Order: sequence, then C-alpha cells, then structure tokens
Amino acid sequence: MLEFEKKMLLTKEEFLFLRENLYGENVCQQQTNYYYDTNDLSMNRQGITCRIREKDGRFIATHKAHSTDCSIEKSMVVTGISDLFPLSQIPLRLKGSLTTQRYRWYLEDGITVFLDENSYIEITDYELEIEYQEGKESLAYLEIQRIADLLSRYGFIHSAGEIVGRLICSKSKSQRFFNRYTQVHAESG
Repeated sequence: MLEFEKKMLLTKEEFLFLRENLYGENVCQQQTNYYYDTNDLSMNRQGITCRIREKDGRFIATHKAHSTDCSIEKSMVVTGISDLFPLSQIPLRLKGSLTTQRYRWYLEDGITVFLDENSYIEITDYELEIEYQEGKESLAYLEIQRIADLLSRYGFIHSAGEIVGRLICSKSKSQRFFNRYTQVHAESG
C-alpha cells in the first residue's frame, strides 16, 4: 500500500489552538506503536520501520519503507506485540513504544487531517499530519496553506512561509523515536 502524507511538528500551544479551532468536532483515538529493530539499528538506518501498532484492541504488524512524500507499507493482523511472524526473517528486538492521542477530521476530496500528541521515552511532541490520495497533493498543500494562514492570523507564526520550513524538516514518528532512543542510550552508556 502507498501512503501519501505531509507532516510537521507543532508547539503545544499551536496544537491546542488547532484542536479547538480548526474544523469543529473531531474523533479522538489512542494508538501505541511498538518499534522493533536489530541490535545495531540497521533497519532505521535504511529508512525502514518495523512496528506493531495496537489500536482498538487490534494489533497490526507493519514493515514500512520511507521516502520523502510517499511510504510503501506491508501490513498484516497479528495476535499481539510479541507476534513478529511477518517480520520473523529479521533478528528484531523491541526497542520501545510511542503512544499517540490522535484527533482526526475527514475532509472532502480524500484529505484527512490528524493532530497527534505523541509520548515516548520521557518526552511529548505535537504533530500535524495530512494524508491524501494519490494525485491530490495540490489539495493537501491548499489545506496546509489554510492552516498556516490561521496560525499566522492568530499570532502563532510570523508568516505562512514558516510552515514550509517545518514541512521540509519534518521527520516521521519512527525517526523521532529512534533519534531519541539513540540519544538516551548514548547518554546512559
């Protein structure tokens, strides 16, 4: 499956403002990603995420190869966080988890907007993610522009151009998790 998305980190204040003022009523769900890698983190270095996501009592194992705007995912239902059957050909070990409180809005034209509050390895970050169908990238950018204009109008950012920089620099949840994992293990070792 191909996944098309744009994402950027937000401050806590921006996150709270958008959650309350962006589109009205939303759907909130909690999900936990359990991240796996080899002892030397070779999967992460190759831009590959191996995870099991727990959501609504279900467990989905995913092997995800990242690129700039599109990721290729292979997923299947598993029985729990120790069921690595779809990933068993690789010597993986559980490295930790990231729990997300996810607020979701479905917009017209195949655009979905998420606001995520992510907690992992003693920190919390906030993220805006826009998923879109193939061929709908221009509509995703229009939604990003609308959000940037709103943040600018209420004084959270100086100009909508700041958002472009955030989009370019944004890392996936798994990249942020493994950056933090590496940092904590370097400090303790």
